Amino acid sequence: SDDYVADIGSMAERILAYRHERENRQHISTGWPELDAIFQPIKPSFNIVTGTPSSGKSTFLDCLAVNLFRNHDWRFAVFSFETLPIEQHACMVISLLASKPYSLHLNDHLTDREIQDWCRRISGHFIFHAIPPEMRTIEGVSAYLRATNDKYKMDSLIFDPWADRK
Repeated sequence: SDDYVADIGSMAERILAYRHERENRQHISTGWPELDAIFQPIKPSFNIVTGTPSSGKSTFLDCLAVNLFRNHDWRFAVFSFETLPIEQHACMVISLLASKPYSLHLNDHLTDREIQDWCRRISGHFIFHAIPPEMRTIEGVSAYLRATNDKYKMDSLIFDPWADRK
């Protein structure tokens, strides 16, 4: 169909309609003005963050999620198959929110009370999933996602990293 393949030479009207429709949407800041110039999160959307291993993709996603929570009250379903156990990932998010380290070995670390307070403050906004390996299929993850969204009405999903492997 012509709706799926188009020569840019014949798209001027469609491009203008798209631009005007996008301008009428609420602009959501990432929390970084430099990034806002080239990327603005919208609901719903699908975005992929890619790069070389250990280049900071996971940390970037956590920082973006924290900014979207702080500035726009977003809710996240987090499927992180690399940052396990999920308690470790939760500590990392709380550390970002509090701007304090969670490790007891570092100066000015989060206190037990602060961690408890942050857990209460962000309840329902960061839902971490520890999916058993045998459920890490498209169908299995979809089932967890549906159940989470039914209960919490998520704004965004974080899959980090995920592949359908058996």
